[in-house]
Parts: sequence; structure tokens; C-alpha cells
Amino acid sequence: MGNWWTTEKRGYIIGIDNVGKTTMLHFLHQIFKPESEKSPTIGEVYNPAYSFFGVAWSDISLYTQRKTCLNLTAQWRDANYVIYMVDAADRERLPEAKERLHTLFQDEGLHQTKFLILGNKSDIRGSLCSLELIDALDLHEYADKNWEVATCSIAKDFEYKWIERIAEFITK
Repeated sequence: MGNWWTTEKRGYIIGIDNVGKTTMLHFLHQIFKPESEKSPTIGEVYNPAYSFFGVAWSDISLYTQRKTCLNLTAQWRDANYVIYMVDAADRERLPEAKERLHTLFQDEGLHQTKFLILGNKSDIRGSLCSLELIDALDLHEYADKNWEVATCSIAKDFEYKWIERIAEFITK
């Protein structure tokens, strides 16, 4: 969980493609550091990380190819926090998101990491609520892990309540 000589915490925003990871970082960056730009993640960790809420954040996009997910696990083992994003309106891809999340939960290097499973795109008709996401992702199987679930609409929430939710998650 980091080196003993540094107090900075590490966080990763992880999820399959098209769930809103880059959009979230873009909004955070525009709020806290409006002079810079961000482009979509294409299967790699952005370095240097962005710092928000006392945590250095990087985003990781999990390709649909299984090998990419497995190859990146060593890079996020120093995580204090993981925001695992899913598209709450894309029921077709939930099994894939579930499989990737379960892979993370099974990684011993992340056994003390706090997870926020964030269901984005809650503004879309038919999107899953938090309780439905818990069921769809079979989170009951991992009651021993430190996880929370929330839903939001990053692109449509102009009051940025999702930022408050992330801040609550980090400070608990």
C-alpha cells in the first residue's frame, strides 16, 4: 500500500471501455486544474497521476481482451482505493464487468483496498439502481471485501453530487 517514506495514497479508476472513466477524470481535472486536457484511456495507466482529495489517481481501461486485464494487475497493487466503474444502463456488458471485478476481488495484492463500485449513466431509462447492481455483479459473494456501491450520472449531474460521494468514500 505504498512506500513507508511517502504519505500519498494511490487510487485507480478501473473499468471496461465506455463506462465514463475518462469523463470523470476530465470533470475532476477541469474543476481542480482547469488549464489541462485529458484524452481517452486506451489500455494503459496515465502517468503522472492526478491528485484529488489527497489521493493520486490514475485510470485504467480494461480492454475486452482478457490478457490486458491480467497484465495490468501488478500496476494497481499499490492501490488504497479503486473506483470500479460500470455502465449501469448497459445490461449486455454487465457480465464482462462482473468478471473483471471478481478478478480484482480475487487478487491478494488488493485484499486491503477499498472499492467504490460506481454505476454511471443512471440518467438513462432502464439503468440499474445500487441494489440491482449488487445483484447483477454478485457482490454478495464478496461480503468479506471492503466495497460500496453508488450510482451517478457523471455527464448530466451538474451539481457534481458524485464528487461528494467519492469524497465520502475516501474519508470513511
